[in-house]
Amino acid sequence: MRVGISVYSLLDAYRKNQMSIEDEFVFMKENGCGSCEIADFALPLNELFLGKPNPLGYDPELPEKLKEYSEKYGVAIGSYSCSSNISRLRGEDYEAEWKRCVREVDMARRLGAPVARIDLATVISNETGIDEYHRLFDQAVTVAKELADYAASFGITLTLENHGTLMNGADRVVRLIQAVDKPNYGLVLDIGNTAMIDQDALVEVMELAPYTKLVHVKDFYVRTDPYAVGAKRLGSPDEIRYPWQKTKHGRYLRHAIVGHGDLPMQEILRFIRQTGYDGDYLVEFEGLEDCRTACTESLLNLRQMLEMA
Repeated sequence: MRVGISVYSLLDAYRKNQMSIEDEFVFMKENGCGSCEIADFALPLNELFLGKPNPLGYDPELPEKLKEYSEKYGVAIGSYSCSSNISRLRGEDYEAEWKRCVREVDMARRLGAPVARIDLATVISNETGIDEYHRLFDQAVTVAKELADYAASFGITLTLENHGTLMNGADRVVRLIQAVDKPNYGLVLDIGNTAMIDQDALVEVMELAPYTKLVHVKDFYVRTDPYAVGAKRLGSPDEIRYPWQKTKHGRYLRHAIVGHGDLPMQEILRFIRQTGYDGDYLVEFEGLEDCRTACTESLLNLRQMLEMA
């Protein structure tokens, strides 16, 4: 079992030029991280991001630098994560995205990451209902099977994440994983994302745990009153300001330091440990607090809760 963070958690400091990429590895070492997740949406790894120029720029030599930092500071690259919308695409757009997804598996191999997450339907619209899920299902399964076979040739486990409001919820996620039916295909279980679909977080984890290859430890403040999150200032219950976000059924979430939020984190971690899962637990944070302070406190709380689990 290893504890660490997703580099996405430090994106705010990186964007503000408060940390370099090497600084991120120094920070992780100082905070006792044994593993980390490299995310293409948090670093200038790829020239394009979802078909558009990467807003963080592009450094073609970065994969080798990341491996160098990993070895230098003793923080393993436990996983590589990237976004894709391939199950929504058709024709030439699909062919181009398929080639990019293959290159993303190659990126995981270059980084030495044993786990690669490639989302199949990054949400870019409000079409997240069950009809849309069924419409995308067959293509998503086909893509996942073929990518899993390719990843297997390098000893890589391919995953999706319970993310957003489309590819989320135990019933949807489990059905897709079972349809793919590959030993090296499974789930990045994001504890916090269960709240996005207004489900009982512990019950969702109970359903998803058997398919879990990696755990994202994320906590949320959960509110039901729109005016408690600032909507009254803005004039409408539908007008809320970042970092609050709306759930599928109209609740409001804000990222919290792990253990400070409203999710039953201790119970969830205890259940995951009891299933025998012994992989990586990686903090993911995107909240109001300084990201470095939040990650430090989250790691301290996570370790304590795992010790008590």
